[in-house]
Amino acid sequence: MCIRDSNTTTTNNNDEDGDGRNLAPRPALLRDHGMQPGDQVWVEWPGAQCSSPMAKAEHSLAHKLGQDVPSACLHYFQEQRYTVRICHNSLEEPHCFDKHGFEIDLRLSLLDAKHLIAAALSIPVTSFHLRRSARSPMLCQESNTTLESLGLINGSPIHVAPGPVRLPGQVKIKLQLSDPVTATTTPLLQVLTAMDEKVGDLKARLHDKLLQLSQTDKWSSKLGQWAGEPSRSIRLRDNKDGQLGRILLDPNKTMGAGLSRLKDGRELVVQLLLTNDELTPEHLLLQARLWHPKARTIDPPQEFVIHKSSSPTELRLVLAKHFSLEGTSDKIDGTTVSRCGVAKASTFGPPLDTK
Repeated sequence: MCIRDSNTTTTNNNDEDGDGRNLAPRPALLRDHGMQPGDQVWVEWPGAQCSSPMAKAEHSLAHKLGQDVPSACLHYFQEQRYTVRICHNSLEEPHCFDKHGFEIDLRLSLLDAKHLIAAALSIPVTSFHLRRSARSPMLCQESNTTLESLGLINGSPIHVAPGPVRLPGQVKIKLQLSDPVTATTTPLLQVLTAMDEKVGDLKARLHDKLLQLSQTDKWSSKLGQWAGEPSRSIRLRDNKDGQLGRILLDPNKTMGAGLSRLKDGRELVVQLLLTNDELTPEHLLLQARLWHPKARTIDPPQEFVIHKSSSPTELRLVLAKHFSLEGTSDKIDGTTVSRCGVAKASTFGPPLDTK
């Protein structure tokens, strides 16, 4: 006879799973085995599990020698311990977790749970992925991840989201379209990229996608006039709290190297240029605001490109051409422009050209 405590989870003797403790048939106090008043005790007769007299004899001898013997009682408690009910949503009702659920062993993999969900929802396994919640990252290592390692318990929800599982290193980024007139951004689309994808390759893919969008009614007004080469007419920039951040300039640099801490939900700003982008590592991208002294107003900032070794005179010429200033006051390199003063923002004093 084998007596087991049904409440304790501490291992003893031959119980290696921690789901019950053998109470050895030797003179000992019950408290030596952690027994407390009110505990339930299960009495198991090992011979009842054997189908033949020989098997019963071997089973009884193994038990007398203190050897490990199969236990239906331990098997039952193991099943009870690891079997839980998991609830999930459907793709049609992403916020409803009351209609769908299944029982599963926590020692099984996430892929096993995914097959049960696919059968219940009558959808292909490759058409969706799983998350702990709607805002949690995608669970990618399906075959190598057990449900127990995810911290799931009885009644835990798991979120079903559309789209296949991504490859390792892939992230989904959000793209915003920059409007140079209003200095605002508009949500454009979401795309998948990889840590090792080159910036130039991503620009080429975006070029083809934006050309398709320009044919739709929604984006024809904003993308219809845009034209250019795939790698030179698109400028990708980091989005820093709604402000235009650093530029992904080098087409041979990878996305992971160009953007630190790249992960799902990272926002980038797309600037569409009607002409070839003349910005190189030897140039600077600066902002300038045109001041109207008579009206006492200042226009919103506009960006312009200038070489790092430019002189103040060359800076005046670039700004005069950028803002289309006309007049007969000055001549710079044979070009007649209006009197153009330049002052650094957030400072006081005369313009940089001292005129």
